[in-house]
Amino acid sequence: MLPPSDTVPSLFNPAGTLFSTTPEAVQHDKPADAEREIRAQVEGAMAVGIHPTHLDSHIGVLFATPELYAVYVKVAHEYHLPFIAMKDAVQRLQAQSLLSPNDVFFDNVVIAGPDVKPDQWKSFYLNAIKNLTPGLTYLIVHLAYDDTESRAIMGQNDDYGAAWAPARLRHRHQR
Repeated sequence: MLPPSDTVPSLFNPAGTLFSTTPEAVQHDKPADAEREIRAQVEGAMAVGIHPTHLDSHIGVLFATPELYAVYVKVAHEYHLPFIAMKDAVQRLQAQSLLSPNDVFFDNVVIAGPDVKPDQWKSFYLNAIKNLTPGLTYLIVHLAYDDTESRAIMGQNDDYGAAWAPARLRHRHQR
C-alpha cells in the first residue's frame, strides 16, 4: 500500500500512478519521498502480520542514482531486511561504503526483456541456466494474471505491463 500521493508527490505521474518507466521515475522521484514510500510498504505489511522477506525496487528505480540507492540500503538496514543488490549497480553508483559485511549482492541478473518474444522465453531461460557462471545469479520471471491487481501493480507499459506477465503463463500452458 502506497502512502497517499500528497505525502510522496514526486513518485506519482499526473494520472496518479507510479511512473511506468525508469527514466521518468528517476527524473521525478525525490529520495525523501522514496524513503517514505519504502517505509510505508514495510510498515503496512508488518501491520497486517506479514514480515517482508526482502526489499526490491520498482522497475529498478532505486538502482539508478546514488541518492535513491542510499535510501534503499538505509531502510533495508534499519528493518534488518535483505535487499536486492547487484555488483554492477554498487560499482556504478560507487556505493560500496553503504554495504555492511552481512549484505549479499548478486553477480548476475537474468531477465527476458521485451526483445525476447514469447516463443523464445523457454529457450532464453534454459540457455541462461545452462550458461550460468560462478557467483550468485538473480533470475527474474514476472508471472501474474492480467487482472485488476496486476494492472495496479505493473501498469500497462508496453514492455512489462500487466498483460505481459499472463502472456508468459499462457505460453507456458500451451506447451
